[in-house]
Amino acid sequence: MHSYHFTSILLWLGLHVNSDGGAIYRRSLNMKNSYYNHFNPLKFKEGFTIIPSVLHPYSRGFITLKNSNPFIKPLIYSGFFKDSRDVKTIVEGIKKALDLVTKSYSFKRFGTKFFAKPNPACYPKNEPFNDAYWECIAKHFTYTTYHDVGTCKMGPKSDTESVVNPRLQVQGITGM
Repeated sequence: MHSYHFTSILLWLGLHVNSDGGAIYRRSLNMKNSYYNHFNPLKFKEGFTIIPSVLHPYSRGFITLKNSNPFIKPLIYSGFFKDSRDVKTIVEGIKKALDLVTKSYSFKRFGTKFFAKPNPACYPKNEPFNDAYWECIAKHFTYTTYHDVGTCKMGPKSDTESVVNPRLQVQGITGM
């Protein structure tokens, strides 16, 4: 029995990170060259990536203003993996994806192979492909899918944690 709820993980299937030779993925995912270069043997080759996503994370980030200038972008702190339960969930998702690729008939019948070259970002510090290694990989290469979003608490003015009132007016801000 697993110690995670599988419904907390979504497995995405997409092109691998070097299928385009770095034209789009490397820049859009803001990959460091040292991390990206690990995938040079796959440049312009057919392949895919299975990307596990934590659907119901426990970790929370925050957004704050950099200063009072409304034209300056805010500071965004994602808070990825601040809660260890999210780390455990993503590691289990990675292992589930590997099981699909290496053990399922659906993938085996196409000759699918796992790119088993240990990534220098996490090896030799960690034994390749164990939980500590996958945790390290997740912490080195995690990003949001699609758009960053968030929620804020609604409540009365007396609730110090609420951000908006029931009329969706921001607490303590007038004329907005």
